[in-house]
Amino acid sequence: MSQADGFQQSFPDDSFADLNERSALRLLRLGLSRPSRPVDALIDRLLSPGGHEWFRKVIQGPTFKTCVGDAFTGLISGRVMLVQLTSLKEAAKSLGADRDRENRLVARVAYDLAIAAALAHHGRIITGQKRSELLPVLTDLADALPEPWADMVVRATDALDRAE
Repeated sequence: MSQADGFQQSFPDDSFADLNERSALRLLRLGLSRPSRPVDALIDRLLSPGGHEWFRKVIQGPTFKTCVGDAFTGLISGRVMLVQLTSLKEAAKSLGADRDRENRLVARVAYDLAIAAALAHHGRIITGQKRSELLPVLTDLADALPEPWADMVVRATDALDRAE
């Protein structure tokens, strides 16, 4: 039996013709043997149906308002101080310890966007994560985010090489 025949037997009703490039790349990455990272649950949520709408609601929530006010204005435009981004990251770390999965996802959004905004707008790394770990996390996250958030995270990855 050929490999194609084996595939057809495993997935007889699926042609995968509607699989877009982003989804195919994500599936390929998941198929590689690497441990699951905390950001992967967030990426899966963002890529699921309604994920971008969910994201837009999250960034308007209390986690962001308390630390940076309007997330869009602060994080995208860069009109937020580094101390506010550090506060957002720390608030996210506290929320991330919650047992509720939804709260952990919200925490992950806040944590990663705070780190990305600090890099993109201030050229500073506000996490103890190694650059070698941070770059693939931000790169994969940018692939899942809606614009203009994805662009901000891409700018953060570009700034990672120049960051203090």
